[in-house]
This record gives sequence, C-alpha cells and structure tokens, in this order.
Amino acid sequence: MTKAEVRQVSKRLNEIIQKEFGGKYAIASPRGRYDHTSVKFTIEFREEIADFENNAPLYGLVASDYGKTFQHKGKTLTLVGFETSRPKFPICCRDKDGKETLFTRDILAKIEREALYRKTTADDLQKNKA
Repeated sequence: MTKAEVRQVSKRLNEIIQKEFGGKYAIASPRGRYDHTSVKFTIEFREEIADFENNAPLYGLVASDYGKTFQHKGKTLTLVGFETSRPKFPICCRDKDGKETLFTRDILAKIEREALYRKTTADDLQKNKA
C-alpha cells in the first residue's frame, strides 16, 4: 500500500465517521513508515470538540474558535485542536482532505487577522446593501 493509498483510505474513513457522528469524532492522520509490503499506523478516535473546549484557554482561545478557517500556502485549513504534548507545534489544523498539519502558536495571529478581515468585509457588504 502506498502513502497516497493510505491517505485515501484515511480520508474516506474520516468522511464516514464525520457523517455518522455529526462531527463529534475524527480520526488522526496516519503516521508511520510505508513500504511495499505493509503499512502500520494507528487510527485514534477522539472527542475533538470536547478536547478543543478544554484546551482552548491554554492558548488564549475560546470554544467558539473551533472550526475557524484560514488560508495557508494556497490551502484552506480549519482549526481543530491541540497537541498539548508538543510544545513547539501545538496547534492542529486540518485541510479539506482530512490531512492534519501542526503549527506553532504564531499561526493563531494569522487566523485572527483573517477572521477579522472576513467580518469587516461582510459588514461592509451589509452597509452597501442598505
């Protein structure tokens, strides 16, 4: 099984789980070694939203920050959690394919700037319609 095939299986499983459980659970991206004969990886189920709510204050965030989106290197990413055991890269985001990427705390400022820009733009559009 190739790395691309593992990602494809992981993505499909995540879609099924998200649909079945209404976004309450997710699977972590597979990590590990890949070769031609076997693939070893672990799928973790976690209560993503509850974990986010519990850990958000540690990073200066609130529960409603879960699911905020932002652009990074041409991809739309969603803020989904924290890796509290990884102090250098604790911020966990997911792309539309389910691939998770870890960031330093610096990414939080970018997320806030983009959220503020979207809100300001939406407010301006509302004013123009009135």
